[in-house]
Amino acid sequence: YSGEGVADVLLVDNKNESPHVPIDTSVEVVSTQNNEADLTCSKKAKKGRSVLFGATMGLAVAAWVYSGNYVFTGLFTLMTALGQLEYYRMVMNTGIYPARRISVLGACA
Repeated sequence: YSGEGVADVLLVDNKNESPHVPIDTSVEVVSTQNNEADLTCSKKAKKGRSVLFGATMGLAVAAWVYSGNYVFTGLFTLMTALGQLEYYRMVMNTGIYPARRISVLGACA
């Protein structure tokens, strides 16, 4: 099969067969003027989102740290347990089965 923008490629396998497979070699040309304007706008939008995300995370962490001893300790313990369980899931995917429950309980005690 031959056509505009298509090249014939000869594939040879172990049985000495030679089927022809069409491969599309056409290239799409895109104007760069609009892309540069879109890229500038997306960079500004990304910068604004990054600043907003950083400010939000800063406020969340400050609220967590200054919330009080029991709230801070509870959330920190929860994060420790979830992180340790995630680690154990990765280890179990390799075929090793650790003592999860007693280890998490000991880490949270």
